[in-house]
Amino acid sequence: MVPVLAVKLQAKLSDITVQRIKLDLGTSTSIYTKVFKTLYVVDDAGNVVAKADLNSNTVVKNGTQYELTFGGFSYNVAKDSSKVLTVKGDLY
Repeated sequence: MVPVLAVKLQAKLSDITVQRIKLDLGTSTSIYTKVFKTLYVVDDAGNVVAKADLNSNTVVKNGTQYELTFGGFSYNVAKDSSKVLTVKGDLY
């Protein structure tokens, strides 16, 4: 589980809920056939919020870009607080 990307979520005016994250994997299939086997979304406490094995069923081509969408979760950030979600990956 190598850290790849982190995003800080700030809820200023009200609570927010994240239910989906879409990642742009670039223009080459090698990112999911030779570099990353599995990607995870992990919260501040180290809990896995979402997980996806990268393959032709989970990675979608949109124009020239390959994309992966994490879904099926609900992550809440309370008003006047912030949390960090980190995308981590298992390498081939």
